[in-house]
Amino acid sequence: MLMPNNPGGCVAVLGAGPAGMAAALSIAQAGHEVAVYERYREARPAGNILNLWPPPLKALRILGVDTEDLGSPTDSEFRNLRGHVRAHVRQDPETKRAYGGGFIGLLRPELYERMLAAIPPGTLRFNQQVTRIEQNDHAVTLHFADGTTAEHDVLVGADGIDSLVRRTLWGDTPKREHRLHIFGGFTFTNVDGTEPNKSVLTHSRTVQGSWTSIRHKGRDGFQ
Repeated sequence: MLMPNNPGGCVAVLGAGPAGMAAALSIAQAGHEVAVYERYREARPAGNILNLWPPPLKALRILGVDTEDLGSPTDSEFRNLRGHVRAHVRQDPETKRAYGGGFIGLLRPELYERMLAAIPPGTLRFNQQVTRIEQNDHAVTLHFADGTTAEHDVLVGADGIDSLVRRTLWGDTPKREHRLHIFGGFTFTNVDGTEPNKSVLTHSRTVQGSWTSIRHKGRDGFQ
């Protein structure tokens, strides 16, 4: 909660990934001062391929992100190993008119660039490695690697899998092995057996294979 003696609020967000940028956009829209601290020199996309359903796309629009021609809208199907269609994902007609399809195929860098463009100037603070977090009844204090500090009313932890915010609150916990291995890639060339604006998921008991139409900066392809 924001401190009652500061109705405007001064909020810190730790991490400039999609979650941190989305939080910052929402906080700024609510009328609060916000600063995003990122340990790297720039906001870097983790991974490459990505799919979004219409709800997050709608949320991005509300947050002020330009979603025009962002990704390739697709119709989704589930098929068995022999190619037989087991299920076709039916979509609400109004949703399909608004987005052109359900699953939106894109590459992460373009989403990052569009979110960065929507962030208010002066919000992002790069090369800011937070080493320690302290809090009391009045504020949260961030301690940086260069010896400086910053005080805020609220801290939002969006600092990823090795979150310092999480460790500060609940201590260090080991990562859990999910035994899930993912191999992915993309191409802008024609691929036999694929169709434009289509997403197909095929699976056995242990392995899932899928391909999805994508659109990246005006270029059509597949992931």
